[in-house]
Amino acid sequence: MKFFLMALIALTLPLCAVADVTGNWSGSFEFTQDGEAHTETAYLILKQEGAAVTGSGGPSEENQMAIRNGKVDGSKLTFEIALDENRVMSFVFQSDGDNLTGNVSGPDKESGATRTAKMSLKRVAEK
Repeated sequence: MKFFLMALIALTLPLCAVADVTGNWSGSFEFTQDGEAHTETAYLILKQEGAAVTGSGGPSEENQMAIRNGKVDGSKLTFEIALDENRVMSFVFQSDGDNLTGNVSGPDKESGATRTAKMSLKRVAEK
């Protein structure tokens, strides 16, 4: 019985583990506009302390905007980036170690309609 309990604990610990997203992430996001598919670059700089995540995101390492409300829950990462007073982009990712995949959604600048894009990023190797 003791062996069974120890084996059960050992198997369930990885399921409870919080992903470590600290680091730089590079990739792209894909969206459709006016019936045409577009791909743009994306770059995140993240720092995780416990479940809280801070950092920035943007199209490149040099062009970044602060993230807010960042948190990790298991393998799920969520945060927001305010583009201006009225437009906030919401990000939802799944982490599997060195990959982040998910969606970003927010209001279109002109119409205000909610738009969604798929994102895929890989952890940048430390220099």
